[in-house]
Amino acid sequence: MDPERSCQDVLRCHLCESPLPPLYCRPCHTNLCKDCAGEHLDDSKEHKVVPIKQRWSPDNSKCSKHTAEQNLFFCELCETPICKKCVNSFDHRDHKYFDIQKKLKIEKEKIQKDLKELKDCIYPQYQDAASSINEQKAELKRNSQKLTASLAKHGEDWHREIDMVIRKLQSEINDMDSHYQADLDRQWEEINHRLIEISDKMQNMLKLLSSDDICLVLEYQSCTEKFRKMPPLLNMLLPVFFPEKINTEQLYKQFGSLSKMSTTEDIPHKPLLDNPQIITVLNTKNVPLVNISLLNDDEIWVSGDENVINLFTFQGELQQSAIAKSKTKPQVTEVTRSGDLVYTDYMNRNINLRRNSPIQPLITLKNWRPSGLCSTSSGDLLVSMSCDYFNHTKVVRYSGSVERQNIQWDDKGEALYSYGGSKYLRENRNWDICVADPGAGAVVVVNETGNFRFRYTGQLPSYWGSWFRKKEEFIPRGITTDSQSCILVADRSRIHILNQDGIFLRFIESNDLHHPCSLCVDSKDYLFVAESRTGQVKKIQYYK
Repeated sequence: MDPERSCQDVLRCHLCESPLPPLYCRPCHTNLCKDCAGEHLDDSKEHKVVPIKQRWSPDNSKCSKHTAEQNLFFCELCETPICKKCVNSFDHRDHKYFDIQKKLKIEKEKIQKDLKELKDCIYPQYQDAASSINEQKAELKRNSQKLTASLAKHGEDWHREIDMVIRKLQSEINDMDSHYQADLDRQWEEINHRLIEISDKMQNMLKLLSSDDICLVLEYQSCTEKFRKMPPLLNMLLPVFFPEKINTEQLYKQFGSLSKMSTTEDIPHKPLLDNPQIITVLNTKNVPLVNISLLNDDEIWVSGDENVINLFTFQGELQQSAIAKSKTKPQVTEVTRSGDLVYTDYMNRNINLRRNSPIQPLITLKNWRPSGLCSTSSGDLLVSMSCDYFNHTKVVRYSGSVERQNIQWDDKGEALYSYGGSKYLRENRNWDICVADPGAGAVVVVNETGNFRFRYTGQLPSYWGSWFRKKEEFIPRGITTDSQSCILVADRSRIHILNQDGIFLRFIESNDLHHPCSLCVDSKDYLFVAESRTGQVKKIQYYK
């Protein structure tokens, strides 16, 4: 019989001919389905029923059915070594088979390939990660010592009134050091544990490569997929001390503050889709729709032209409503890291907070009116605001209700933002502060300390003619960022995608996308787009 030309049949139960039986009786050399197994075991003969993939004898050099014969072939359908007599037997009729040494060679090549990947690529990556964690631990300690010295030097200009402030800030340093030292220890232990696991697996593979036991080789299960994906690694942005000029009336604020210690995880690169897809459409019936903010991956706050903020599920169910404190519509809504709802009240100069109780003012401004709002990874709030009496616009960082940072001018003393109008804010994963400024026709990005990084003034589709390209203006409205530190900006009927350095990557545009006005991204990098004139929120997949 020619195995290359013969027809293949599925494996069947020897008693009832049912296809793909899950069991096998070794002494009887019989394939069994579950229904026939009980009947087969009822007779007086001694049986040993095993899963069908374990049906061959541990002594694989001899045929399990024809004990005087050597196993010279491997049956592809039955996945078992067989002898010459088995080839022409009823059990392997019309089955494809080939030389057993060929099968042994194929399986060893698989092991060799996995061993090479573990040895040359995966294991060194884990070694580098372990080394990086040790370096970060040392840098954390050096930075803590530097901060302590800086605090002591600045404290020489102060007297007994600031002792309490120094102790408080020193305590913060110690707490951060202890907390993140523990995180790095945990990560180091995890990486080291993986290194040991990989080393053990490699030793086992070397043993398999030197073995001619086909059963032992066939039992090998690849483990490279488990180790190929590195566990996320923490990257620390070490805290910096910002000393202030001495002002005894505002002792704590004037002495200075520590920036928040934050960590990010290295996220594997995800390729963008060539044609982003609209996955879900939520009809909020809020027309015009003004703002959206995700509470979690299943619920979203939406607000329109009234003083009501509604919480919807993505199945369209209204969960609850919040009535704004004044009769004016909320300018911008945002969800804090603790899940509280905050929104700006332009007319009353308030940033209001809703936390399982009646809405209360969190921040009240004087001579300034808030427009944009963003909750940061550290729990601070970024608020854009315009002055009543001067043509000034700025972004202010608040910790609770305490002002911590002002961002208004670039390094040449020029205004970063246009005066008045709405500003749309978002903090990127690298702590850059991204502002969509419709009045300036630009996205303005500064780093965490407020230093100017870049300005993006738009991009038009390549298929537009030069006349249209001159006529079309870039008017950014909604803005958000994702896990890859990409910046997504809404503009008329399309979404611009930039990388963290302001380089244009591509558009998200569709005939089904109309007047996007507010954007947000969930934990899985799905984009949610609010359409001002339809009242719809569209969920878009733009990564593969």
